Amino acid sequence: MNRDPVSVQRIQWNRVCPGLLLLKAPAAALSVQALIPALCCLLICSAGRMVLAHLLGEPANPDAISSPDRVGDWTNSIRQWLPAPLQTILDSAWSLLVRPTSDPVRNALALVWHAAVVGLTGVAVARSTAASVCRQNRLGVIPSVQFSAKNCGTLLTSTTIAAAFVAGLLLICHIARWTRDVAAVGELIVSIALPLVLLAVLCLEITAMLCLTGWFLALAAIGTDQCDGSDALSRGISYVVSHPIAALCCALATACLMAAFGLAAEFVFHAADAVLNGIFTGISWQSKIAEQVTDFWRRIWERIPEAYRLAIFYCGTTITYLVLRHREDGISLDEMDGGQPGNATV
Repeated sequence: MNRDPVSVQRIQWNRVCPGLLLLKAPAAALSVQALIPALCCLLICSAGRMVLAHLLGEPANPDAISSPDRVGDWTNSIRQWLPAPLQTILDSAWSLLVRPTSDPVRNALALVWHAAVVGLTGVAVARSTAASVCRQNRLGVIPSVQFSAKNCGTLLTSTTIAAAFVAGLLLICHIARWTRDVAAVGELIVSIALPLVLLAVLCLEITAMLCLTGWFLALAAIGTDQCDGSDALSRGISYVVSHPIAALCCALATACLMAAFGLAAEFVFHAADAVLNGIFTGISWQSKIAEQVTDFWRRIWERIPEAYRLAIFYCGTTITYLVLRHREDGISLDEMDGGQPGNATV
């Protein structure tokens, strides 16, 4: 037996614990490839809310976010760290599930618009993040956006399948309500079949959570491996079902990173904003155009911390997908585009 001492020169911690790759999310979110798409997502969603409010005859407030009845007040502490597009997606989906007859047109339009914008920008950021993490290559903003635009059909397929799953179970639950309203016989039928109705509601909740989580991971699958729509969604859902603890830990780690680094970014930008207020205090603009342009840039400046949180979410979701794919399929983290090995290892 060889008893010669062996000295450890270097430990590749990313291979020992792939979850440590999530620590790269805040740095990756600071890159132009992630921050610009996230900022564009906020601005486009804000413009969409203004257009939607104008079409429905509501007060035009670009910062307004729908706030339907939620599970409890404790969710407010979680929602406040979510960027506005993610809040609108969750609130609109929850309202359609719980109260489908309460302003369904507005909720459906808001959900479709925000899901489309988040999907397109999420695929673009996932593409650049995967290239940076897997191959340590820099992919520009324009190639990432072009890649996302070419995969619009794939994204639409993934979104349609996820919505169809939830809508099917939702229809079963509302058939019970329609049956109850028919007559006394309907009430008797529903009361007898109540365990089946409760089981359908439970399946609806689980399916909705899995589809939403799987859809976010599907964005990373499209950006990383160029999967088609059905394959991307099935990967996202199967990875969560196969490794729920790992998925939950990655989600909690991403949420903590969003909260911590988002708070730091808000502190820095609020301090800088106070300096700007001191500079521009007492200045009377002679040109209205100059005043409007300055106000436009100030609004963009104020949205950068929120865009940074959204970029961390995109990057964290992409890294979560890479970690789950590594655990599920045993594929090395330096492989991308459907298993084509890159030039560099993590």
